[in-house]
Amino acid sequence: MDKIRSNFYEKYVGSYAKRFYTHFKEEHIFKVIGFRIKRKMAEVEVTDGTKKWWWDVEDCVFITDEQPIIEDERVVNVFDPEYKGWNPFLKTNNI
Repeated sequence: MDKIRSNFYEKYVGSYAKRFYTHFKEEHIFKVIGFRIKRKMAEVEVTDGTKKWWWDVEDCVFITDEQPIIEDERVVNVFDPEYKGWNPFLKTNNI
C-alpha cells in the first residue's frame, strides 16, 4: 500500500473497524483510536475499552456513518441500505 493511499485511512480515527474476515457483529467491532505508519505499513490502533492493540490497515474494514457513502472495499457505511451489521454509532443493535 503506498503512502498516499495509506494516509487516506487516518481520517477514520474516532470511527470503528473490524478484521476483514470477521462478521459485522458487536464482538468483532472496535473503536479506532490511533493511526501510524510503521516500516512503510499503515496501522490503526483499536480498543475494546480496556485493552489497546494495532492492526495492519490492509486487514481492516472501517465502519463509518459519514456522508456521502464512498465506494471503497475497506470502508462500509451504516447508512448504506445493504449494510445489515451491528451499528456501533447507536446504543442498540440494528440487526
